[in-house]
Amino acid sequence: MDSGKGDTIVDESGETKFAVSAARATDANGEKVQTEFQIHDGTLAQTISEEEAGEVDYPVSVETHALPYFIVKCLVGLGLSAPDIARIASMGTWASIAGAFGRAAAACVFGK
Repeated sequence: MDSGKGDTIVDESGETKFAVSAARATDANGEKVQTEFQIHDGTLAQTISEEEAGEVDYPVSVETHALPYFIVKCLVGLGLSAPDIARIASMGTWASIAGAFGRAAAACVFGK
């Protein structure tokens, strides 16, 4: 996975299941923390390197978003790429995401 730009999670057949935003996190002082995604036994984990783990002030807040495959498939069908979808999903609240996706998001969610 390319944690710097966002990525997709696919199943064994290559079908997209989730679009995930870039791996972002901040420590208790608001400083950026370098993190990355890893998949272990089918579970997506956002991790901090052992080197950096000793240098951050806890707690660490993660700022990662993911969209389920059925929404991703619908939006890809409307012409958006999965990495673009992940980038838009990282923009903030569900209201701002819905605004960014616009009518296409509503059509996908409500099946219209």
